[in-house]
Formats: sequence, C-alpha cells, structure tokens
Amino acid sequence: MNRRQHSHGLIMKLFKILFSIGALVFLIRILLLIFAFVFGKDRLLLDVIKVSVSLIFAAVFTVCAFLIAAYYFPDIDLDEEGLLVEFLWKRIRVSWDDVIELKPVFMYGIPSFGRPVPVVVLTKKLTLFHRVYGLLYGFSTKPAFVIQPAISEFELLKNDIEKHIKQNRRSKK
Repeated sequence: MNRRQHSHGLIMKLFKILFSIGALVFLIRILLLIFAFVFGKDRLLLDVIKVSVSLIFAAVFTVCAFLIAAYYFPDIDLDEEGLLVEFLWKRIRVSWDDVIELKPVFMYGIPSFGRPVPVVVLTKKLTLFHRVYGLLYGFSTKPAFVIQPAISEFELLKNDIEKHIKQNRRSKK
C-alpha cells in the first residue's frame, strides 16, 4: 500500500491555522500579563500567587479549548506502517499495532438520518493532549482522534482502519 493522504478542504485548513495561532497568541498574552503583575510594584505575595495561578489555569484551559477546536479536523496519512495524524504542524506516527478501536461519535444524541457519522479512533500512542479526545468522544482514557466525514475518501479511510483493527485482534488470539 502506498502512502495515501486524507485531508480536509481549504476552509478547515484555515480554521486549524487560525485556532492554532490563536492558542499561541493567547498563551503569550497571558504570560505577559503574569510577568507584568508579578514584577509590578507594591504587590503582596499572596496576591501575586492568587492572580498567577488563576491566569495560568485560564491560559491552560483556553489554549486546550483552542487546540481541541483546531484539531477536531486532523488530516491523516495512511501507509503500510500505520497512520500519520496531524497535530501542531507536524504528523504523529500511530502504528497499526497501536490502533485499538473505532467508534461512532454520537453528536448530542441527534440521529444521523443516513448521513455519515464522525468516528473516533482510540489508540495506545498519541500525545497526552489526545486523551481529551478520548474522554470527550470515545468515553475512554485512551488517546484518540476524530475523523470527520468531510475528510477526503472518508469511507475508504474508515474501512482501512477497521480492517487493520480486525487483523490486530486476530493476530492477538
């Protein structure tokens, strides 16, 4: 099998870029606020600690929200060795042995009425950040990523992943 690329359209690519840059800009802005507050005059240590912790918590939460939104539509490459999942302007290798399960994503209990449903792919190996996708969409603590029907050749990609999951299960028995 040659390397096959599955990607989203231009609008989704721009969306990812915008939200990724937004996360970075927001993080820098919060760090500058913390720096300005900590090194400002006439601050009590307790005030500095309270404000710094609050701003750090807000920064982490907001940056995660930006990145969850940005990489809800990852581009995916597929080859003999496994999948390459896009995250923060690079591709992360997920070998076929590390792919655990493919599950439909139920969108707020709304029936699909025959339309393709997004799927979540649970894996053994991705970033700590990808565990958020596992929790939100796969109801699992395993790292995961979501494949949207808007990706090129959605059904082919989904079928290839299912085929490899079945092969993994057979080889483990």
